[in-house]
Amino acid sequence: MSDLMTLPGAIDARVLAGLAREFRAAGLDMAALRARAGVDRLEAPEAGGAHDLDTFVRLLEAAGDAGDRPGFLWHCGRAFARNSAAGLFPMLHAGLRLGTALGAVVGEIGRLQSGAVVRLSHEAGLATIEYRVLDPAIWPRARDVEFTFGFLDGLVRSAGPVVPEAVVFEHDPHGRLGRIDRVAGLPCVYGGGSNYLAYPDAAMELSLRPGALARGGPGGVASPPREAAFAGTLRAALLEALGRAPVSQAAVAAGLGLSDRSLRRRLEAEGLSFRTELDRARSAVAREYLRRGEMPLSEIAQRLGYRHLSDFSRAFRRVEGIAPSRLRKR
Repeated sequence: MSDLMTLPGAIDARVLAGLAREFRAAGLDMAALRARAGVDRLEAPEAGGAHDLDTFVRLLEAAGDAGDRPGFLWHCGRAFARNSAAGLFPMLHAGLRLGTALGAVVGEIGRLQSGAVVRLSHEAGLATIEYRVLDPAIWPRARDVEFTFGFLDGLVRSAGPVVPEAVVFEHDPHGRLGRIDRVAGLPCVYGGGSNYLAYPDAAMELSLRPGALARGGPGGVASPPREAAFAGTLRAALLEALGRAPVSQAAVAAGLGLSDRSLRRRLEAEGLSFRTELDRARSAVAREYLRRGEMPLSEIAQRLGYRHLSDFSRAFRRVEGIAPSRLRKR
């Protein structure tokens, strides 16, 4: 697959294939919808294929206008999660901790869509997901946010009947059909400073339920190799764990729905080292702290679970090839 992050604004063709399937299931005429959106055709979702992100946004805008009920695209997003999430994100499986699943999906969205920012943070007892399309030529538009939040809500609901604590949109609602309070399960905030969706942090300890997500990808396209998917899931679990509690192999295994012994076997089978992956995750977090330039090196080391600053410096240099103090000076 081509690296979508190198493109100015692109989305994997498999996403649009799954989107078209949900629109047809909802009774929309795809030919009329494409005409309304100014999209000539949608290519078959061959491996590595991509569409302009603008095509995705215009289709969602047209579908939102054609939908006959409030929250239409939120409903479509939930259905997309049920039918396509496990194919697009093969690290998702029954028993996987919800917090790990969300972290993996947020971390992998850049593989499917460029030109957007998606962040997952934990603060004040909330797990908050922020989303925004960056290209000013196609922003602000409301429908892609509604669909994306519906997708994320569908993923959360695959672990249980969890209701968001907050739903905030940058845009204003477009009449009656623009308000989605009822389907979201709470009064939404419109005209906010950013788009974000927040859930109780305690819900992140739930596990994905068996059968909640259909297996197989949209359009029948092969998923990424299982080994790559597992490595991505492991890194997401490590990134989420850092700064929240002491990171141990047993705790990470439990978050992945595995026993400590099963995780050791999986790591060995796929040629991975827990220590190496932990050091890489720590270095990724450290780079972000260093980029901000606000936190002393000793505090960064402590937050990442190192007993001594010298331990942090050695591990960082081993992964990055440069001392953290030198990187900060750049």
